[in-house]
Amino acid sequence: MEFFFFTLAGCVLAYLAAKSRGRSGWWWLLGWIGVIFVVVLPSLKRDVEAPHPDTHVRCPDCKELVRNDAVKCKHCGGALVPVADLPAAVRGLIGDDLANALKDAARQGDALRVSQLLKLRPTADHIQDAVRYADLYQHAEVLMLLRQYDGGTH
Repeated sequence: MEFFFFTLAGCVLAYLAAKSRGRSGWWWLLGWIGVIFVVVLPSLKRDVEAPHPDTHVRCPDCKELVRNDAVKCKHCGGALVPVADLPAAVRGLIGDDLANALKDAARQGDALRVSQLLKLRPTADHIQDAVRYADLYQHAEVLMLLRQYDGGTH
């Protein structure tokens, strides 16, 4: 009788451990061996605070990940521009990716995208390159946006 309760306890523990770690409840069939496997295997549940493009952006100064609703970087203390209202495709852009996106938007005359990208604080060199494209393709509105930009506010 004790063996039955011991086996039943192993099945219940295997089931509960598997479910709590995001795994299939079928581990209960293995009993105590299932408990050992489930405890040793990594959890399949995604961490709620894990960085994700919808929740985190890179600081333009130190390039560390910070929450997109932050006003100040927790790593370097640099001021951040809230980008929670920006599309996910724009949020994570830094460095050369940001420069290329800014040049593409300037070449296409996409003033909305240029204004969104300027919130990510591109470098002066990146802005100069975009100004050249906007001037070359004669996009006056984009050119005006780029020339107004003063490194963080526009």
